Amino acid sequence: MALLTERVSRIRSERIVNVLLAAYGLFTGVAVVGYAVFGRNPRILADYPDLLSIYGISFQFFAQAHVYVGALALFAYLTLHAGRRWLFAFATLYVISFLSEFIGTGYGVPFGSYGYNAMLGPKWFGRVPLVIPLSWFTMAVPAYVLAGVRFNKPGEGVYRVGVGTLLLATWDLSLDPAMSFLTSYWWWGEQGVYYGMPLLNLFGWIVTGAVLMGVLHGLGAGKYMDSFSPRWMGGFYAITLAMPLGMVAAGGIWGAVLATAVPLVLVGYVSFRTSGKSQAPPPSQGVSLPAPSSGKSEPVYSMKGIPEVRSFFRRHSKSFSFAARWFPRRERRLIACLYAFCRTTDDIVDKRSGRPRQEVEAELDRWMALSEAAYRGASSGIPWLDEIMTESARVGMPFEVIRDLAVGVRTDLNPVRIQDQAELSLYTYRVASVVGIWLCYLHGIRSRVVLDQAAALGRAMQITNIIRDVGDDWRQNRVYIPADLMQRYRVTEADLERMAAGEPVSPAYANLMEAMIRLAEDQYTLAFPGLADLPRPFGRAAAVASGVYRGIHDAVRRNGYDNFHRRAYTGPWEKLRLAFRALRQGQNARRPAPV
Repeated sequence: MALLTERVSRIRSERIVNVLLAAYGLFTGVAVVGYAVFGRNPRILADYPDLLSIYGISFQFFAQAHVYVGALALFAYLTLHAGRRWLFAFATLYVISFLSEFIGTGYGVPFGSYGYNAMLGPKWFGRVPLVIPLSWFTMAVPAYVLAGVRFNKPGEGVYRVGVGTLLLATWDLSLDPAMSFLTSYWWWGEQGVYYGMPLLNLFGWIVTGAVLMGVLHGLGAGKYMDSFSPRWMGGFYAITLAMPLGMVAAGGIWGAVLATAVPLVLVGYVSFRTSGKSQAPPPSQGVSLPAPSSGKSEPVYSMKGIPEVRSFFRRHSKSFSFAARWFPRRERRLIACLYAFCRTTDDIVDKRSGRPRQEVEAELDRWMALSEAAYRGASSGIPWLDEIMTESARVGMPFEVIRDLAVGVRTDLNPVRIQDQAELSLYTYRVASVVGIWLCYLHGIRSRVVLDQAAALGRAMQITNIIRDVGDDWRQNRVYIPADLMQRYRVTEADLERMAAGEPVSPAYANLMEAMIRLAEDQYTLAFPGLADLPRPFGRAAAVASGVYRGIHDAVRRNGYDNFHRRAYTGPWEKLRLAFRALRQGQNARRPAPV
């Protein structure tokens, strides 16, 4: 009950944080629209003297309040996801940016000669408004987090600082024209070439931004900020940028709009083009278990942090990665760790590279022993393994259930022939239902009924996998289609061999695949009512996962049931369509009243 209460409290906190972000966005929109309507059309104000007075007050109010509302949303997010760890970084960055501004307003270094008027509120020592160092921090954090989406590994700190500095300086390309050219929140001691701003100011921004990014990196902020949601931080960055960008667009300063957009597009393009180069290696390149006589436990994976696990997750399971986006950030991280564990366990067998069966079995035994030791509280030397095992032990997930996964994976060491549906049910439970049960425990769910439905969803998705991968499995001497079902539809292994060699898919085989699809659909139907009993983020993700996976059945049909040579997959737009359809169905899921 305490765990469930904790989960509910966290979900509520997430909602509050998201509401604050939405309020920040609404506030920004109102401010920009107000400026576009009244600030750019003074004749409207001239016709209504009372409105002119109100606008004058709001003009000063919105500039200050925008910073404070944004800071409130960001502080709430930081507190929820990092506790008090961010406070020292905040104090440090506030002091540094204050000193930079204080020296700048007094001596013109490094920004050039400038000063602030009274519209930005109270000032430190009569020179630097309180909101200015605060605004530096509120934009430095999302810039650093977003730069870390691409550059988050040892040795990439320089690139992260550089990209973060660029994101921070880009903000100034619309901020200065909006606040000193269109309006007069601050003034310049000399006329500059960029809408009145001297280029020395941009240099000062880059220097100050680099210092702030470097300090964040030096303080080890990435250790906890890398777990932050890029989507949330990207939204915060966009909303903060929208205020000055909207103003310069309303003012027709398209050069500033273009100058702001170009570096953002460039950063996005570079990150997209190079993101695949930094992904973690597959397990076959990273497994390094000790021999039994070594007396030590070496890392099974060379990963050192959650970001690598997340990229590994995205690389190896597009459907699961897509579904996981519907979880809150903390849950996504745990699910990535869980998936990495399952994938590692599976790849010890699947990536055996011709090694003797006994050697692979011994490696699997050592991996499970290492995992169980982590579950019991010992350090494995693998951060993500320690994290998932520690959390699993904390929530009471029996290790015997985890061990069932290894039992199922061990089956694949030999040629596989499933004899009947009962054997298929046991196999799919071990290699897939375990994952659904594990996820339920991580979300505080102990209901036997719901656990059974989670097991049904695991079976359903594994049968879908079997349908999709018949050709790949055949080439590894594995047939997961039950022999009694093959006999019923008069499909023999000789038929499988001929189709794998290139012969057309027979009508009998198409009927067999439809029978397998019905088996999967029956399990999806059994699992469906349980979605209503899951916590909302978990229920959404489970609905999306089941919807996207069920879409593979139609892809198999579109391929003419040729799952020997054609890969059945769902594209991005189809995933979205399937996801939203599943979400609608999940919202209507209701358990029937007891008779």
